[in-house]
Amino acid sequence: MYYIFDDPSYGFLAAAAVEIGALIYISFSQRRLRHLALLSGVILAVVVWGLDRSVETNREQADALTRKIVEATVKPDSGFVIGALHETMEIGGISRDQMSASIRTFLRKKQFSSNSIKSLNVIKAEDDQALVEFTAFTVFDQNGDYAMAGMSTSKWQFTYNRGRNDKYKITDIEMISINNEQPPVDWKQEIR
Repeated sequence: MYYIFDDPSYGFLAAAAVEIGALIYISFSQRRLRHLALLSGVILAVVVWGLDRSVETNREQADALTRKIVEATVKPDSGFVIGALHETMEIGGISRDQMSASIRTFLRKKQFSSNSIKSLNVIKAEDDQALVEFTAFTVFDQNGDYAMAGMSTSKWQFTYNRGRNDKYKITDIEMISINNEQPPVDWKQEIR
């Protein structure tokens, strides 16, 4: 939905084409107000920019939510992270309620000094589901349980479905790699 707003560059290219057409028009026209034609490309560009700013696409929603979740792990804001979990979420036999308790405990200990996204790719963004893959660079807090690790780079995949409030909510989390190696087979069980 709203594919034109995922990348407004085509709208800006159309505005540039209109502007070129306006330049040609004013060079051959004898009308007194011919210079007003130069405003047509500018007006079209402003309209495209305004529409792009006013419409939040599925892709932009999935991107923004993923970035906010990663930021919330540093603050730490367990309420936001838990609120981003889908009502029916179950990962590796762990229910949403069990996951919520684990997240509260984990973030209460302030495990991360920083956690930032190096790259993010929205693989799929539809009305009912989104799939996001991202690479995070994490620096562990010196007083946390993982202080010995120092820092790590991990690649993740979040699957989102629409929740009750029509917003994307996480239904599945996959760790693809950690420090360019396969994650431990039982990493989901360690969440408990």
